[in-house]
Amino acid sequence: MSKSTRLLVVKLGGSVVSHKECFEALNTECLAALASRLACVHSRLMNTSSPACYMVVVHGAGSFGHHQAKQGRVHLGRSSSCEFPAVPFAATRSSVTRLNTAVVCALLDADLPAVSMSPFPVWHRSPSLFADCVLDAMREGLIPVLHGDAVLDPERRCAILSGDTLVSWLAAQLANRLDVDRVVATFLTDVPGVLSSPPPAETVYSCRSSSSSYSSSPSSSSPSFSSSSSSSSPSSSSSVLNTLVRRIRPGTGGEESCSVPQVGGSAHGHDTTGGMAKKLEAACAVAMLPTGVAHIGHVDSWNAGWVLRLLCCDELTEERSLPTAGTLVLS
Repeated sequence: MSKSTRLLVVKLGGSVVSHKECFEALNTECLAALASRLACVHSRLMNTSSPACYMVVVHGAGSFGHHQAKQGRVHLGRSSSCEFPAVPFAATRSSVTRLNTAVVCALLDADLPAVSMSPFPVWHRSPSLFADCVLDAMREGLIPVLHGDAVLDPERRCAILSGDTLVSWLAAQLANRLDVDRVVATFLTDVPGVLSSPPPAETVYSCRSSSSSYSSSPSSSSPSFSSSSSSSSPSSSSSVLNTLVRRIRPGTGGEESCSVPQVGGSAHGHDTTGGMAKKLEAACAVAMLPTGVAHIGHVDSWNAGWVLRLLCCDELTEERSLPTAGTLVLS
C-alpha cells in the first residue's frame, strides 16, 4: 500500500457511552450525539481526495461487564489447579457484547458502515490474526467497532482485555500493516482533562500544573492485560486538572515537553481495567509510535475540524500549528 495513508482510532470511553455509576445503563442521548459526530468525521474523511483515511472505533465497557467480571474475579485469572470461572466469564461477555450491539446500532442509525468485531473468538490463538481481520474489514470500507472484552489466555486462562490497551496495541499493529504516515488515537472521556485522581462529587475544577513525571514504552506485539482494579480514593485537594498542558512528548526533551501528572485509577469500585491511569498509559504508547499522535479530551471538545487537523487533512491549517508525531494532546 502506498504512503500518504492516515489511520484514526477513536476510543469511546465507557463513561461516555453508558452511565458508569449505574448497572448496565446505556447513555442513549450521548451515544446518538457521538454517532452523529462520527458520521460527520467519516464523511469528511471519505471526501478527502488525499491522503487515504481509515477509521476504527473502540469502546469501553462502562457500566457493562465490570460488575460481572469483578464479582466473578475474572480479571484475576486462574491457575491450572483452580476451577475456571465459566459462568462469570460468560456473563461478562454477554454484558459487553450487548453494549457493543447498542453502539453498533447507534452508528448504523447515523448511516455509518459499522461492524462488530469482538476480540474473544481468536485472541488467545493469535492477536495478530485479529489485527488482520480488522484490517480486512477496513479495506472493504467498513468501520470495525471493537470493545473491551473477556478473553481466554494461554497462561492465566482468562483475563480482561481493556479497550484502552486494545487501542494502543491496535494502533501499532495497523500502522505497521498500512505503512501509515499518520496514526491518531483520540480518547473521549466525560471529564475536561486528565486528573491526578478521581474527582469527588460536584468537584470545582481548577487549573494547576504538576511536577510529577511520566514515561512509557512503545507498544509490543502482544499487549499486557489488566490484572486488577487500581481505584484510588478521591480527595478534594488532590485532583489536578492538567488543562495548561496542551502538547506533551513522552520521554523526550524540548520546549514542548512537560511533566504529566501521575494519575489514579477509576472512581468506580467495580472498574477492573485501571481507569484514567490506563488511558494515559495507552495514549503515551500511541504518541511514542514513529507516526503517532494521541489525544485525550472531553467528548464535547471533539469535532470533525479538530480531527482533520490532528490527521493533517485540513489544508487550511497552518503547518506550524499541527501537532507533530510523538505528541500527546490534552484538551
